[in-house]
Amino acid sequence: MAEARADCSGATSRSWDISNTSRPHACSRQPATYKLVSREVPGLLPKPGSLVWKRAAFARHAVQVTRYQDGQLHPAGRHVPQTSGEPSRGLPEWAGDGSDAIEDEDIVLWRTFGLTHFPAPKDFPHHARPSS
Repeated sequence: MAEARADCSGATSRSWDISNTSRPHACSRQPATYKLVSREVPGLLPKPGSLVWKRAAFARHAVQVTRYQDGQLHPAGRHVPQTSGEPSRGLPEWAGDGSDAIEDEDIVLWRTFGLTHFPAPKDFPHHARPSS
């Protein structure tokens, strides 16, 4: 599944087509296909090896595809604030080393996007009370 991991590229306006060649669309009789169109987003900003980088292993790629498995509900792992990030749990664990075939399988497409800055109260304007 190494080819099932990808990142955005503003230079190419990258999009992804996800097709099931064994299931034709009812009207077109072509393979059932979905297109993911997305604007580029910055890559994971924390320094590689840092605690946040380890805990956010799910966010190292913009798009990942895995086989569908019941119970895979927490791509960041179940207890993120209580872990060292080693080993990586959640999505990195499910994606494995990329050797699983996904063609003609039930899949889950994981799209990662986010903020480059987490707002804090100090970021909002403070309005002074009018003097009386």
